[in-house]
Amino acid sequence: MPGLRVEHLNKFFGSNQVLFDISLDIKEREFFVLLGPSGCGKSTLLRSIAGLETVDSGRIFIDNKDITGLEPGERNIAMVFQNYALYPHMTVFENLAFPLKLRGLKKKDIEVKVRDVSKMLGIDRYLAKRPGQLSGGEKQRVAVGRALVRDPSLFLFDEPLSNIDAKLRAIMRAEISRLHKRIGITTVYVTHDQTEALTLGTRIAIMRQGHIEQIGTPEEVYNDPKTMFVAGFMGAPPMNLLHVNVKDNRLYVGKDSIFDLNNNNLPENVVLGIRPEKIELGGELRGKIVLKEMLGSYMLLHIEFYDNNLILRTDKEVNGEVVTFNFPGEALYFFDVQSGKRL
Repeated sequence: MPGLRVEHLNKFFGSNQVLFDISLDIKEREFFVLLGPSGCGKSTLLRSIAGLETVDSGRIFIDNKDITGLEPGERNIAMVFQNYALYPHMTVFENLAFPLKLRGLKKKDIEVKVRDVSKMLGIDRYLAKRPGQLSGGEKQRVAVGRALVRDPSLFLFDEPLSNIDAKLRAIMRAEISRLHKRIGITTVYVTHDQTEALTLGTRIAIMRQGHIEQIGTPEEVYNDPKTMFVAGFMGAPPMNLLHVNVKDNRLYVGKDSIFDLNNNNLPENVVLGIRPEKIELGGELRGKIVLKEMLGSYMLLHIEFYDNNLILRTDKEVNGEVVTFNFPGEALYFFDVQSGKRL
């Protein structure tokens, strides 16, 4: 199964550069996620891989073959869009069969292929229906099926679950994961939803303003963020980030010293990061509870801590308006104030 390699890709819209020296090496059968906020360039990168956007410099390879100058139809890439892009006047069967008809396959071969793929996706009972008669999840499966019948070298997904409700998104995430494990096609998946990224991705590339901030497994980007942006973007809720001061190996919030440090190499001004689930209840630190969010098996406490807003996650019951807590030293991250890079 072919892999994908992108080398030093740059893309401009007029005088505005939207992709900056992007390089990726995606292994065969990998489920690779492009994650980032709106406008970070992830969909532009995906469309460039598909051939729907021309690049200004750089090269794209599938299975070590340079496809940079090829037309979209010559790349053997299947793309699933956010809006499904189904033909409303055609039945599900006709939608699935359409790319095979364009290839000139015989009617009998088309029927066998469509039946096999529709059965795999659990949409064989909808073959006589039109898209307007289907739910959002059913339409999504048809869109995946239409891509799958082509036997592509590469699957591209452009925010495919953003138009369906939260409960169905969770179901479709599981279905997409099972489908990928079954067919093993190298996949690049674009999303702004970190839950999708952490759930589906073999590896994740986190993008910001046309740059790649970090590439790693879900565990690596969550537990070992290389920049303040990655630390604040990954996690629900995200990492707490506090501007603090270091003096004489003591950590200060404002004018108040809060605890000793073991690290003598930190600059005077740093950003301290700690995950909400790592803050321990009980201790010398105090804050005012401004909001409690009950989320089933756990609770999020929003705490006023000097001029900072902290979020603490706990499965314990907390009463009163004031809470005491502690920052375990092994759970702390430090970032440079100017560059945002991890110290």
